[in-house]
Amino acid sequence: MALRTVVLACGLLTACSREKTLDTTGPVAPEVKAYVRNLELTGTEIKAAEAFSGQQLVEITGKVTNKGDRAVGQVDVICVFYDMTNREVSRQRVALVRGNVQPLKPGDSRQFRLPFDDLPKEWNQAPPQLVIAAIRFV
Repeated sequence: MALRTVVLACGLLTACSREKTLDTTGPVAPEVKAYVRNLELTGTEIKAAEAFSGQQLVEITGKVTNKGDRAVGQVDVICVFYDMTNREVSRQRVALVRGNVQPLKPGDSRQFRLPFDDLPKEWNQAPPQLVIAAIRFV
């Protein structure tokens, strides 16, 4: 079975809502541009706790559902964190759907957990933007 990786320049998903938009300033494969709308995030929550060492631990949890007709082997997102003036203070790429587990088949849902332990103190404590960086179809 051949794997195919398609990189998405800047498809935006907002962690605190289900709104999805696509920034087409870069090259985007038409099949990926069309497929972004099929990946739905629900139940997204953000939690922060202080570790024994005094370091802040932040965790974003939720559920991703594949409402399309193709199996997805991996979805990478870039989490963009802002300060109180909406200036970007951190950008981190993480796997929302990991390639080393079963693919997210059409109609399937999967819980996700995105942990962060190195966010700057300037972060405004609001949920980050989740920017789709890559989708790999199976």
